[in-house]
Amino acid sequence: LTQGLTLLREKATRIGDPIAIYYSPRSIQTHWMLDSEADGSWWLERDAEFERAHSSALLQLNAWLMLLEDLGYAPRFVHPEQVVAGELQKLKFKAVVLPRVTAMSGAEAGALRDFAQGGGLVIADGDCATFDEHGRRRTGLDIVGPERPIGLLDREFGIARKDLLISDRNGRFLGNIEEARVRLRDPVSGHPFGPDSLELRALEPGVLSTGAWNNAVSAGGAAALLSKPLGMGRMFYLNLSLQDYPAQRQKTAGADFHFHGVDIKEYIKNYGQPSGGEALRLVIGDILSEALPSGLQLRGDDGAPLRNVRRARFKLGREGSLLALLPNAAVEPKEGEAPANNTSAWVLLEKERHWYDVRAGAYLGAGASMRVELEPARARILAALPYKVERLSAKVRRVDSRGQYKLSAGVVASSSPGMHVFR
Repeated sequence: LTQGLTLLREKATRIGDPIAIYYSPRSIQTHWMLDSEADGSWWLERDAEFERAHSSALLQLNAWLMLLEDLGYAPRFVHPEQVVAGELQKLKFKAVVLPRVTAMSGAEAGALRDFAQGGGLVIADGDCATFDEHGRRRTGLDIVGPERPIGLLDREFGIARKDLLISDRNGRFLGNIEEARVRLRDPVSGHPFGPDSLELRALEPGVLSTGAWNNAVSAGGAAALLSKPLGMGRMFYLNLSLQDYPAQRQKTAGADFHFHGVDIKEYIKNYGQPSGGEALRLVIGDILSEALPSGLQLRGDDGAPLRNVRRARFKLGREGSLLALLPNAAVEPKEGEAPANNTSAWVLLEKERHWYDVRAGAYLGAGASMRVELEPARARILAALPYKVERLSAKVRRVDSRGQYKLSAGVVASSSPGMHVFR
């Protein structure tokens, strides 16, 4: 822990993308209460392993983390107290995701409004702020009419609710999949566009648009993919079920996937073979591209975006980068089974760089992209430098008559070198 890579990591600066995931302990507790209702007298049996597979809050958090990583982003988590203190603005975030943040205080809602007013994107997947900070249901009974903006931010999102039905509960999708199927449509002409797949399912069947730009609708009539400007920013209410994304991404794209206006052969030629979760990635990626630069991109030998790889990026000096790539083992191999094969990956950067395998201490070549092999469950550490290391220089000088020596080491490079660690 005091040598080599650890020292280099300590000297480097983590480059996080300006997107935050809202971590709400109150919402996790509220979802535990709602999920436990389905268990009846068996709720005491909900241990950690059961929660991992059935907790609506944890499933949604995990789905968002995997989805954003698959899009090449390295999100950071924020706590409600940080948001209320204005950390979203201080840390220069450009977008914040609310994963089933069902419990919210007035102070939290006000801070999110301020963030959007200042130019940020606020993205809620659904079931947002319908409970207060004490876990009490907001009813909207003071509002006249059958369609009520019950959630604390419903007016900002431009939505109302006929009811409070939720299709995801206790780790299962309880709604009618065909009725929940969401299709994108042009808000003006009504013509379909974009990706079409059963992976796009409405989370709340009773959501209606009341002033938002409505970009999709479910077969059952629920509004989805709603957006509304607020100040210099924008509010997005997706109304999408995402909790199955980790399972979807392990599969090939369903036979029902297609992209309106693009033949499937043309789609494969331009974007690679679609894989599970393709429709969700396209929709969320398009929304985020409005405010965020592209994340660290990985592609396979066929040119298709590479999934199931966690990625982290660190800044070394002024222009150098330290990259860490770790394939996700979706399913651990059983005893006696052969481990998964290596994965070939092309790493893409914005500028031409000199590439090094840090563990092996090997020079890989130069270019704006580099092909590497990723081993299962082992991080590949790469350095991408704006110069090539020509050689190392070392000087030894005797400092006293007792036999003490001083060693000085340095890097000789094609231009002024940055930060290096000797081991």
